[in-house]
Amino acid sequence: MRPDVLNPLFAEVDTLPGVGPQVAKLLKRLDITRVVDLLYHLPTGVIERVRARAATGNLLGCNVILDLTPFQTREPRSGRGPMRVFASDADGNSISLIYFNNPGWAKKSLPMGEKRTVAGKLEAYGDEWQIIHPEVLTADKGSELSIREPVYGLTEGLTNKRLRELAVMALERARSCPSGSSRALPLARLGGRGARRSPKRIAIRGRTIRAGASPMTKCSPISSLSCFFGRPPGATAESHLQETGS
Repeated sequence: MRPDVLNPLFAEVDTLPGVGPQVAKLLKRLDITRVVDLLYHLPTGVIERVRARAATGNLLGCNVILDLTPFQTREPRSGRGPMRVFASDADGNSISLIYFNNPGWAKKSLPMGEKRTVAGKLEAYGDEWQIIHPEVLTADKGSELSIREPVYGLTEGLTNKRLRELAVMALERARSCPSGSSRALPLARLGGRGARRSPKRIAIRGRTIRAGASPMTKCSPISSLSCFFGRPPGATAESHLQETGS
């Protein structure tokens, strides 16, 4: 029999805050019907970002988090070209934020003269530095951007951010169980389908590890998720440059 202390993990997924009939229906498409299923719906990969004070050539090709101030927009002459929002960082570098659709949203999210926190891949295009379709937050919410963000298999109507939030709730519920009780989570209790559909390998920074194992050691899905949601120390531009030897 299943220990009673694990009952909260085997409760229906709609017992989690914010999970109504519509979200539950979307989760069911992924074979997620109970809270424990979220623990076994492991990420398929990870986006690792570098938080930097300003852009540098050494950060080209990296996913960065920057505080930028928009100062000019350039709309396409035809309906096919991208919209460009030019913004400056703390060192006065100009970075083009590129949007191929929804220019109205870009204008609203990036008002001229107001600092915004953006995240995306920093690239070079000719003599320009650019970020295509960056995430944008107001400066006071910039800390909400994760240095390490797990990437999940999704279904239409369910965003990666929402699934991450639900996985965090499931993880917190698992952590609230008595110490050692999570070892009693048998894969057989998952009904088979969810366990078989979990990814066997996860890519992190070009390395591939087994699902259910952290980059350093074999561990349970709970430990794996803790690894993904943890706060890696020193995830800054300086530590990135030291790690890459740039």
